[in-house]
Amino acid sequence: MLSTTRLVIACLLVMACILVVSISSSCHAAQRDDIFDSLSDFISLSDTMKGTSSGSSGSSSGSSKSSTSSSSKSTTSSTKTRSMTTTAATATKKAQDVIAASTKHVQSNAKKASTGYCARHVANAIDHALGTKHARPVSAKDFGSYLQANGYKAVTGPHQVGDVQVYGAIKGHPNGHMQMKTQNGYISDFKQRDQYAGKAYRESGVQPTNYRFGG
Repeated sequence: MLSTTRLVIACLLVMACILVVSISSSCHAAQRDDIFDSLSDFISLSDTMKGTSSGSSGSSSGSSKSSTSSSSKSTTSSTKTRSMTTTAATATKKAQDVIAASTKHVQSNAKKASTGYCARHVANAIDHALGTKHARPVSAKDFGSYLQANGYKAVTGPHQVGDVQVYGAIKGHPNGHMQMKTQNGYISDFKQRDQYAGKAYRESGVQPTNYRFGG
C-alpha cells in the first residue's frame, strides 16, 4: 500500500513539473491561471494521499501495540494461576503429611488406660509431626492457643481424621480434656471407646471445640 502511494505521488510531481514548464512558456494570462489552478489541485491531492498513508500506518501500529498488551496480560494471568495452584498443592501435601505423622504417633504411644496427661500426649504427637515445639498451657481446656500457633483452626461440622478436640472444664474435671481423631477412633493418652473420654463427659453432653490443621 505504501509503495503504490509513493508511485502515485511521484507521477503527480512529474505532472506538476510539466505544468511549471508550460507556465514558463509564452501563454495567455487566462491559460496561466488555469494551469495554476490545476497545479493547486495536484498538490492538494498529494497531501491527501500522504495523510491517508500515515493514518493507515498509525492504525496498524496501534493494533500491534494492543495485541502485544493483551498477550502480555494473558501471560501474567497464566503465571499467577499456576503459582496459586502450586501453592495450594503444596499446602495440601503438608496437611496430609502432618495428619499422617501425628495420628501415627498418638496411636503408637497410647496407653491401656488414662494416665491423666491427655493434652501432653496429643501435643507430643503434634510437635513430632511438625518438628516444632511451642509453649504449652497447663490445662487441656486452654490448648486452643497452642493449636492455633501450630497451624490449626477451629472448625464446625463432623470430625475428620487428624482433627483435635478440646473440652472445657466439667464437674470433677477442672482441667478439661484434649484428644485426636484417628483412623482407629479417638485417642488422648489412651484409646477411647468413643469421642467422650469417660462417663462424666458422655453424660454431661458438653461438646468440644474442634480444631483442624490448615498449614
